Amino acid sequence: IPIGIFTEIDLQGATISKASLCNVKMLETMGLEIGHKILVCRCGMIIPKIIKDVTTGKYAPDYELQKNLYTISKQSNKRKQTET
Repeated sequence: IPIGIFTEIDLQGATISKASLCNVKMLETMGLEIGHKILVCRCGMIIPKIIKDVTTGKYAPDYELQKNLYTISKQSNKRKQTET
């Protein structure tokens, strides 16, 4: 499993300097290279994963950003969908 190594960051209360790239195809699809800026998340609040190469603008395969946010209305306490 390829591992991305980067400058330490604080992510959800943990200091992280390495993240999974899952497989070589993901590395190639995103076009990751040394020196690129990346977006990292913690899958399941545990495993750090690189999900986007900010430099190329490419996301990891099969990764979709949540495009709809749910907010709770203070007046009705019902969920309503809003687009970002």
